[in-house]
Amino acid sequence: MAATVADEGDKGGSDGLETDDAGRFYLTSYENNAVLRRRPDGEYETVVHDPRLLWPVPRPAVG
Repeated sequence: MAATVADEGDKGGSDGLETDDAGRFYLTSYENNAVLRRRPDGEYETVVHDPRLLWPVPRPAVG
């Protein structure tokens, strides 16, 4: 099993994950009051940031 585990870097605290058809991961970032997107190249970008986001929030869903 250890051979299948890959270190993908730090992302901070999160309590929800979702993916889309383009292979991007969406994750909550309660430390930053934000929702982030991890692109296929491994970089993160902020989708939404607002101090009014309160945690816990409903789990993300892509529809």
